Amino acid sequence: MGRQIHFHMLGDDCSRFLAGIQRFGPCMATLRDAASPEIEVIEGPCTVFDTLVLWNPNLTPSAERRYIPESLKGPYYRFDARVLEFSPTGRVGTWDDHPAITAGRLYAPSDQHQPEFAKWYAQLAGWLRRHFHAHRIHSLVTYVGADAWRWHQRGGLLLPMFQPLRTPTWRTVLGLPTAK
Repeated sequence: MGRQIHFHMLGDDCSRFLAGIQRFGPCMATLRDAASPEIEVIEGPCTVFDTLVLWNPNLTPSAERRYIPESLKGPYYRFDARVLEFSPTGRVGTWDDHPAITAGRLYAPSDQHQPEFAKWYAQLAGWLRRHFHAHRIHSLVTYVGADAWRWHQRGGLLLPMFQPLRTPTWRTVLGLPTAK
């Protein structure tokens, strides 16, 4: 199992994060999975709903995509190098008739823990801890950017990375009345 940190980002939160982490080394974002083997840097990664990877070419000078011929989604190419998975934008929608957003995450797979790579992950996760607001969802701590926090303060629900079942227990966890 790897290391991960969960967060909620809206508006400029993602752009602030990506700008803030540049002091820890160059960082490029690209799709983790793609229909072709070409690696294309995404200029506006904060608007992408697919899983991305953050790639530091100082730590991994060369990278390629590995062909996955069979899967439930059909054949595709997966980024195959030491990178961090980055899901920047949670799904905005509703949960139990309330505006809601699911958490994003930064993830370092356990098979990629060389000392310099582990240090880079720790620096990026540390940036989130220092610059975002800590928020507890039951036993999970997420870090919430300023724009997402203002949205939450106006009544938006901060969900984990999934849409929980609409149960009295989850209503209590999310601070809602248990009976509708």
